[in-house]
Amino acid sequence: LQLENLHPGFLGRLHSKHPNLTAKEKKLSAYLRLGLSGKEIAGLQNVTPKSIEIARVRLRKKLKLSHEIRLAHYFSQL
Repeated sequence: LQLENLHPGFLGRLHSKHPNLTAKEKKLSAYLRLGLSGKEIAGLQNVTPKSIEIARVRLRKKLKLSHEIRLAHYFSQL
């Protein structure tokens, strides 16, 4: 809910551009859009920072992004 207040329409645009994302991937995308670090996201989800790192790599592959593009920057442009 906070995300929609800060960035209206983000989740809708994310879903329309990438409809195959899972709920966890959408949640990770939202956290990245808010500018949270891997450690902060890990704390919110009660997982290790390494788990977030792996999830980020898998998300990058699923979105077919090159390694030069930062995920946070990609989501800020969405």
